[in-house]
Amino acid sequence: MVYRHDGTDDHDTDEFEPEFDDDFAPDEPEPEVPEFEYPGPSAYDLALSENDTIDRGGGRDGLQWLKSAGAVLLIFAALGLLISLVGPLAFSGGGDSASENTLRSVLVREVLDGNTIVVNLDGETETVRYIGVSVGVPGESFNRTASLTNQNWVEGQIVILERDGANRDGEGRLLRYVYVDNEMVNAVLLASGLARYQPDPSNSRHNSFLLSAEDAARVARRGIWAGNDTGQVSPA
Repeated sequence: MVYRHDGTDDHDTDEFEPEFDDDFAPDEPEPEVPEFEYPGPSAYDLALSENDTIDRGGGRDGLQWLKSAGAVLLIFAALGLLISLVGPLAFSGGGDSASENTLRSVLVREVLDGNTIVVNLDGETETVRYIGVSVGVPGESFNRTASLTNQNWVEGQIVILERDGANRDGEGRLLRYVYVDNEMVNAVLLASGLARYQPDPSNSRHNSFLLSAEDAARVARRGIWAGNDTGQVSPA
């Protein structure tokens, strides 16, 4: 190609073909994410959650919050997951079905952390611990993110509590699966990489569902799984 002083150019008759270094390594393929159907509140955008920082209008960069908890439009496409609004609560028949007498509708008065809430139940104040969910201890990665996320989803909301086998833990807290608009919060915390699955032999109704949620986050390296292979957090 010859450039003229007036800014125009003449093209050679041979078409220009760029040369590439044979040693140039192609981009590695994205890891295959297992297909996983799960419901979940869509109150926030996870795109920046790897940084474990929060933005709730305070000018801090990181997790971008939306206003409509439980909205149908989910923003988990970044996880490569197939989202469904039908979760364990809606199942009928089989080992995962929930008997009506195990379900209670309650008001969430307060969120204590990423997996513990305070509710009004039968005129009493009860502390509820999420089954199968460990968010670590204060100071550990994503503990604060999980707590604020949980607060944004359920505080002041009417939720459904589902009982499994054991009613309470050693500290007297109710052990429950927690749903917002038929969306299991336990599973979404795991699928978002904001918590780690914690087996509980006494409460195993939705074990496979929760494990699938955690596996999806692990393979996609979301949240606590970004940058390490274990996503290990201290039991809490």
